[in-house]
Amino acid sequence: MPRPRFTLLLLNYNGQRLLEQYLPSVLRAARAGGDEVMVVDNCSTDDSAALAERMGARVLALRTNRFLANLTEGARAASNPLLVILNNDVEVAEDFLEPLALHFQDPQVFSVGCRVMDIDRVTVQVARVSGFFENGLIRPVHFIQQLLDPAPQRTALTLYTPGGACAVRRDRFLEIGGYDPLFLPLYWEDVDLCYAAWRRGWKSLYEPESVVVHQHSATVKAGPRTDWIGVSTLKNHFVLTWKNVSDPGILLQSVRSFAWMWRQGLRGQERWRLKALSQVLRQLPALVRRRRQLLPHAVVPDREILPVHVPGLVRAGLGRQGTYPGDLWTVREIEEGLQRALGL
Repeated sequence: MPRPRFTLLLLNYNGQRLLEQYLPSVLRAARAGGDEVMVVDNCSTDDSAALAERMGARVLALRTNRFLANLTEGARAASNPLLVILNNDVEVAEDFLEPLALHFQDPQVFSVGCRVMDIDRVTVQVARVSGFFENGLIRPVHFIQQLLDPAPQRTALTLYTPGGACAVRRDRFLEIGGYDPLFLPLYWEDVDLCYAAWRRGWKSLYEPESVVVHQHSATVKAGPRTDWIGVSTLKNHFVLTWKNVSDPGILLQSVRSFAWMWRQGLRGQERWRLKALSQVLRQLPALVRRRRQLLPHAVVPDREILPVHVPGLVRAGLGRQGTYPGDLWTVREIEEGLQRALGL
């Protein structure tokens, strides 16, 4: 039985040099399976969109740069039931699609992430991810064991799949709302997407046999400036929690964290945080609207997906009905990984 076809979405902004270097590998991988390649162009001012067309990709040229949020427009325009989302600074193996496609035979699979390698082709940038709630906020944990060991590991559940190297079901991606513009300009969109899927009972997987090579942060560096990244990251950390989490205890902890950071900013300590927290407050009406749309479909409790951190102890709850990302790691695992890293 032939596998379903993919539409490979490449997000691009002023990436002419990157497309020249990396788009050929994507086109080769797509031709092998008859898949579609679409470059979603974020209002570039260079010749990258025309270059992509000349190279044989379909181009969706957009008039505004909304970072990852514009990939939702690409998903709407895509022709195939499965999407592969890639940065324009990613080189893919010619057979990287096949290991991803196999998992979508399971109707509960929402997304599958690739093994993301550094340009040295030895260092692993991204593998599987677990996490926990700390002070009311989601804290992702990237598995140290896999970051240190470049050899392929087994397929495993993951909290989220990276927004620059993953496959996802198009219909469910759009059902959730894609990459939410609440997270503009950037960061935490991919965690938000997959956490919303976990709450619906749809799982995300890490597939180490699907390999891509990533020139880290090349796309962000093409933007006009980077001093806003810290503000955006903190703002979106609270947006992620307040949009998706319904557990009263976790929400109360997050409000206390917000108030503590606000007081610290007023006292002159890390005043930049006030800008981020003010942006959260300005977004509250839109955030509440999105929350009301999503939470009626959330059937899996937050503490089923991730454990809550208690000082000196991080563990998942007992008596779960299924396996979730937070079940896949313990403090002992992390300690042993650190000891190996330090040669102890």
